[in-house]
Amino acid sequence: MQLYLRQEGRGIGLYLKLDAYLLQDANVDTYRANRLLGRGADERDYRVAAQMLFALGISAVELLTNNVDKVEQLGAQGIEIVDVVRSVAALSCGSDDRAAAGRGTQRSRRTTRSVSAMRSSAIT
Repeated sequence: MQLYLRQEGRGIGLYLKLDAYLLQDANVDTYRANRLLGRGADERDYRVAAQMLFALGISAVELLTNNVDKVEQLGAQGIEIVDVVRSVAALSCGSDDRAAAGRGTQRSRRTTRSVSAMRSSAIT
């Protein structure tokens, strides 16, 4: 199952994301661009996802993600994370320079954690 959450631009909205792109074109990374716009580095909120899952009678999931925050937020909302599978395609696909630079920034800025560590923090 795949859930769609309307959270364009790391939760800052589509218009501010377009402003962030202008800053990124001037070699400002994604996180700093959001901060310069007065927003958090990543404002996505996964409470609605947990509510959707519960409404469908689902309380445990195998999650395909590289986002540690998503794992932690869903776990905090009572969703049991049975397994976390890292998305290799998201880290390696695409030829767009902005996307490639963004992935590099994400890897360098994000706390690197193993899948088992992600799982442990979500379940505890």
